[in-house]
Amino acid sequence: MGPALASASAQEHDNHYQSQDHNQNNQRDWSNNSSYQMGQREAAQDRQHNKQRKHRHHYKNDEDRQAYNAGYQNAWSHDSDQDHRH
Repeated sequence: MGPALASASAQEHDNHYQSQDHNQNNQRDWSNNSSYQMGQREAAQDRQHNKQRKHRHHYKNDEDRQAYNAGYQNAWSHDSDQDHRH
């Protein structure tokens, strides 16, 4: 196997695992995580003002940051979907 082929194969391997990690984060059950719940509350408040804001928080760890982002995006997109149905 030549260096170019080995490099391409390694890149495909990395992309595969990054994609799996991203899918697992999107499918994870964050509902009991307080950071997820905070993200949902803040997204709902932002939807009431029809403006997506940047909220700055200090998270205990990366999982809490991911949970917040998942909650915010879920609530923002869910509310947005309902707005289009009316």
